Amino acid sequence: MIEELCNQIIQRNDFATDYEKLALLNYSSFFNHGSSESFSEKDTELIRRLLQVASTFALSENVRFRKIAYEIAVMCNNLEKRIGNTYYTTTIVPLVFTRLGNFPAEKKFCNDHGMKSIALPPPLWFEQEIHRKDNTIKIADSVLTLTDFQMQLWESVNHYPVTIVNAPTSAGKSFILQNHIVNAVAFECMCAVYIVPTRALIEQVINDFRNIMNKAGIQDIVVSAIPDVPNGKKTIYVLTQERTQLLLENEFQIDITVVDEAQNVSDSARGIILQSVVETIKRKNENVKFIFATPFVQNPKLFLHMFSLDETNSKIIPIGESPVSQNLFSVSLNKEKTHLFDISKLREDGKFYPVGSLYSELEILNEKHYLAILALEAGKDDNNIIYGNEPTKCEEIAQLIAQQLPELSHRKELIEFSDYLKEHIHRDYLLADTIRHGVAYHYGKLPAFIRKGIERLCSSGDIKFIICTSTLLQGVNLPAKNIFISNPSKGQDAHRKSIPMNAPDFWNLAGRAGRLTKDFEGNVFLLNLNDWEINPVAEPEKQAFIIPSFKKTICDSESDICAFIKNKDHKSGQQATQSYENAFMKLYFLESTEQLESTLEGYGDSISNQGKNEIIGLIKDIKPYISLPDEIVLKNPNVSVFRQQALYDYFNSHIDTIEGFIPQHPLRPFNTIKGSFIELFKTYNHKLANVANNTHLFYYWFALNWMKGTAYKDLLKNQIEHNGKKRKRGQPNVNTEARNLFDAIETKLRFEYVKFSKCYNDILSYTLKENGKEELIESIPPLHLYLELGASSQTMINLIGIGLSRTAAGLLSNLITNASMSRDGVLDWLKRVNLNTLDLPNSVKEEIKQVV
Repeated sequence: MIEELCNQIIQRNDFATDYEKLALLNYSSFFNHGSSESFSEKDTELIRRLLQVASTFALSENVRFRKIAYEIAVMCNNLEKRIGNTYYTTTIVPLVFTRLGNFPAEKKFCNDHGMKSIALPPPLWFEQEIHRKDNTIKIADSVLTLTDFQMQLWESVNHYPVTIVNAPTSAGKSFILQNHIVNAVAFECMCAVYIVPTRALIEQVINDFRNIMNKAGIQDIVVSAIPDVPNGKKTIYVLTQERTQLLLENEFQIDITVVDEAQNVSDSARGIILQSVVETIKRKNENVKFIFATPFVQNPKLFLHMFSLDETNSKIIPIGESPVSQNLFSVSLNKEKTHLFDISKLREDGKFYPVGSLYSELEILNEKHYLAILALEAGKDDNNIIYGNEPTKCEEIAQLIAQQLPELSHRKELIEFSDYLKEHIHRDYLLADTIRHGVAYHYGKLPAFIRKGIERLCSSGDIKFIICTSTLLQGVNLPAKNIFISNPSKGQDAHRKSIPMNAPDFWNLAGRAGRLTKDFEGNVFLLNLNDWEINPVAEPEKQAFIIPSFKKTICDSESDICAFIKNKDHKSGQQATQSYENAFMKLYFLESTEQLESTLEGYGDSISNQGKNEIIGLIKDIKPYISLPDEIVLKNPNVSVFRQQALYDYFNSHIDTIEGFIPQHPLRPFNTIKGSFIELFKTYNHKLANVANNTHLFYYWFALNWMKGTAYKDLLKNQIEHNGKKRKRGQPNVNTEARNLFDAIETKLRFEYVKFSKCYNDILSYTLKENGKEELIESIPPLHLYLELGASSQTMINLIGIGLSRTAAGLLSNLITNASMSRDGVLDWLKRVNLNTLDLPNSVKEEIKQVV
């Protein structure tokens, strides 16, 4: 009956007229030319009618009607001050929210209005409270009231061994998954793995888990970013797929695996690693529960077929309405007035209609300044994200915005963090200046202590403008009411040309405007949309169709993958061919486990018979060239088997002096280990990378300082001095040098040399064992771990492992006498010490408070 009534209402012309008029009244007040006068009785009557409609639509199960109900309620709430009688908004608006099951929105409404509850007639009150009770759960000491979507997800993850949740960014799915893991590990099982797409997310997710545990009064769970054995303790691991690879070399039971941003199985070389990691978890843990979380995916069933999961015992949570609405505005420069932006709003039918204009005191002439000026004018008093296509663009926009804002000298947290950056990066570092104006930039390769500080100051509202790259698409949680975008791109192709952002990624980005519990709605401003290389609004598909990267690489590049395999002298770790290398190693694994032919057969017509037969033949023909056992080769699935064999042959040709190949510990005196590390990095380059150059003469020194825990400011100082000597004129630019330093740390030390050092240690250990020198294996230091973390003392490693940034861990380890403290030891020390007596920056103290 409700659905029939809703259909009748929505087909009425007068409803469409009323709805459009309400939208115009609402959006006109957003911009400079909007009226603030009280409504006429006619306007007030329109709002009464539409709120009655919204209260009816909210009872529907149809997503379209529910979305309209929510939008009407939000618009009427926005216009409350202009409505003569506020009874309709203070009563009907929260009623709509509760009928929609959006209890976080109702709670925010009551808080905003200083109300404990809504005054409703008894029948409506009972309806509301029954719904609220049905959506309330308890985790130890914590009581949570969820949205309808969250409740559906909660029930699924508690009852099904496989759940695939396909929901928009603002739906609050991560909150439910994290609460589920805490509840399950606390009361039902021992170990969970939460796989995140980037390192930038690790600390954030660890802090989310800790906040949940603190509220629930749960203290006996270890939350770790380091892939070590749980040792009988209840453990939640938060790891990237690369770190999960290391964890899986140990034998223990994993009870729950969450794959966040699971659509990244389609992401080039790293997508192949992610697929292999999930397959290994399934193979080694018979009863593991899987949860895959994605936004805007057309084919969520793919994960069931891809990993041979039981479709009859799984649940797919489909895309529903977002609990926070997003308004899309197209913004263009006024053709006649150089101080004016024209604003149009996207309608449900996919067309834009004008809703007003935005005046700027700054004349809008320079195209490079458009986005900064728009953000300054439309983003006043709100948290704002401006999408920058790459780091240099982010820095430019941040500088443009900051120079138009006063220094916020009264905001102690901003000034302290600025001073912290000047002290620990460089006195001329741009971010240290923009921060003082409430402006920051954020990208994935920034050091963790910078990202953590920015995220903390964004959450507190101290930073109002943040300029981001595509790290935002990977789940980094930065609350913002407004997002500003102009011709967005995501990454670069092999020719270093920017790749236009596709429609699914755009909608994922747009879905981050407005956050559950913080906003009722978010605004997305699209600057000069008609000039974009891809117009995502005009694209018919908002949802991505996932093709696993391994399948795509094999089927779309048959000749290229075959050429890569045929060339036994191919290089390893090259960006242009890393996907081929990872795909080659996965093919090698499939042959070793007798799954190669069946896997390629399963791709059907996606691969030609000729290509399939050639690949099978090439992989089978490799075996006579490889004497290294599969169990060793497959520990390093992103290093070519040919390169591994070359290193193994090299060790065997020097078997009489094999002890000399054991790496030295980085904390030994520099002069005693310098020669050893030069040879070590030369071997990495010449045998594993198969690159005959002298870059090892720089990287051995760089890596040693990094592993010793040398501060970023000293690494940057050394780089500036080094590059200054090579320049014929002028001085190196501090911000360029800092950006290049961060890039080299992430791409060379923490990626390329991590995988090479891990591979080196594995093959060296096998060679020692094979030649009766097994007792020497314990003396091999885990350089891959030291390179990954930028630390090599046990105390500093464990400080990082509990969730502190490398910089905070380094400052603390200098104050701790014992350099070999365990994880429990550092936690106990932090709990006992009086932070106020320590000479530490406030940002470090804030980090400590989050983990203790």
